Amino acid sequence: MSKIFDLELGTGIKQVRKTQSSQWKLDPAGQPVALVTGCSVTKFDGSKMTRTATKAFFPGHNEYLCNVSLPIALRLADQGRRVIIQCASSAQADIIIRLINTLPCRENISVLQADLGNIDWLQNLEICLSHLAPVSRVDFVLYESYTADADRPFLPTWEENAEVLAAAINRRVKFFQNISAFSYDLIIRRGQQELRVLGLTALASFRPAAYLFADAAHKAVSSTFLQTWAREAGHYVDAPVGIVELCPGIVDTGLYDPPHVRQVAWDKAERGNASFGDTVLTGDLNTWPMISPWQIADIAGWYLRAEWGHHPYQELDPKIRQLLSAGRDPQEVKTKVRQAAGGHVSPELPLYAYYPGYPWGCMPPLKPGYAPVFITPRGQFV
Repeated sequence: MSKIFDLELGTGIKQVRKTQSSQWKLDPAGQPVALVTGCSVTKFDGSKMTRTATKAFFPGHNEYLCNVSLPIALRLADQGRRVIIQCASSAQADIIIRLINTLPCRENISVLQADLGNIDWLQNLEICLSHLAPVSRVDFVLYESYTADADRPFLPTWEENAEVLAAAINRRVKFFQNISAFSYDLIIRRGQQELRVLGLTALASFRPAAYLFADAAHKAVSSTFLQTWAREAGHYVDAPVGIVELCPGIVDTGLYDPPHVRQVAWDKAERGNASFGDTVLTGDLNTWPMISPWQIADIAGWYLRAEWGHHPYQELDPKIRQLLSAGRDPQEVKTKVRQAAGGHVSPELPLYAYYPGYPWGCMPPLKPGYAPVFITPRGQFV
């Protein structure tokens, strides 16, 4: 039962209720469903892009490149989980549906085209969930990219479009208000016994960098909301609510393929009193420290499968472990963090390295409340 209901849940939950006409309920004997937002594909352009081992091509279709969140949905579906893929445009929905229809796991996937800034999309989500019944719980994997010029992704602050940034943040805030209220409704009225939320942001949420103001501001809003949501949830529902923020560094989505983009990234790192590893060459993309979206999918999948309180280590792929130590050797990070406790703060480590009680070299366990997961490719020191 809820601790506080109706009067103190505010307008958000009332608006959600207005969109819901059925008395559909969750069934503990059913199967979990994951909603994965912000999914998209890009047509691979061989004249501008390079095929690398860390890119995530749509399975069986090497002419389409997946963004950060889509591989999470595909990996879950391939493992037998039912997923709802949200994409912003009808054009993206048409392409993704066509590609999904070629997959063996296609029966596990539903596609929802929706504007996440408009509360009306929740009614379509409910209809989709009712068609997937019996459903035991709904998990959330929440992502939305900040639209930037692919040729000039890094801009000085004075060149950023304030109106575009304000509109993106406004849409993001409305989305989080609606989805958090909907999640409370799942527990209070639909009988959901637990809530798992994965928010996909970036390291930029925790450390500012030159030429990344707009993107970092957009992700920082998401980060702040996720942390706030975890603190507020206990006031509204008597159920475990685990909110995990996945904070990756450089992800190989094709953004860093152009040499001039890598050069700007290199220069901004130097201006931030940090640098890349000695083996990283701006002219050689294959030496660039990047995370594969498939690796993020593996981490996300673990949190959706994990037992509450379980601390992963042995079951992690060694290549995943390498991403969990701020781009460095885990022992080096642990040593410098211990020295910081004695007053010797190393300027070589980014500020997020000193996050209280963080288990470097591993991932935080799934627990009620909030936890960040810092995912950094070896050689990215910023």
